[in-house]
Amino acid sequence: KLTSDEIKLEMMFAIALVGLNIILAEFEYFRTIPFFHPSQLRAPWLYPALLNIQFVFMFTLAKILIKNKWAITRIAIIYFSIRLALSAVLFGSGSWPIFPPMIIISAILFDWMVYKRSDLAGIVSAAFIFSVSFYAVESAYLYLLGIEKYIPRNSIEVLGVSASAVAVSIIAYWCGKKISEVISSMPVKT
Repeated sequence: KLTSDEIKLEMMFAIALVGLNIILAEFEYFRTIPFFHPSQLRAPWLYPALLNIQFVFMFTLAKILIKNKWAITRIAIIYFSIRLALSAVLFGSGSWPIFPPMIIISAILFDWMVYKRSDLAGIVSAAFIFSVSFYAVESAYLYLLGIEKYIPRNSIEVLGVSASAVAVSIIAYWCGKKISEVISSMPVKT
């Protein structure tokens, strides 16, 4: 049963993900820059790699702090809805961002893996599955949009980013446990 505090926390995580995407905005608006821009010098693999790592960190942290089933899926849906609305507004004003990353399918897999096993090993497995599935789904999505530039060209890239995502999930797991300890030790006001 969802409480209002948990719903607020899920919305906060979704909004934080939208805010983190500001770091990657120059990759998403490459079509609207009519002149040479330094973002065009960066390696194309950087965009999906950074997305992947930030999603894994935030989803792992959220899973430790929010105990309800399917919290990550709800966060992904809220995130996608906000990004879709922002893209629609910006598209209407003449800007042309890449449409929101397709994280819902990968978020469902993450939730499913953690539902089966919620300890550190389950989180690490979920992070790896999320990372690989994110690349698969995002590659198909970018191909359909006609943006092949960001599709990985070899499996070493996918495995390297997946290994980084696993490392980030361990850090997020540890951070989440420490935050939970601090919260549980706080006195309750009556």
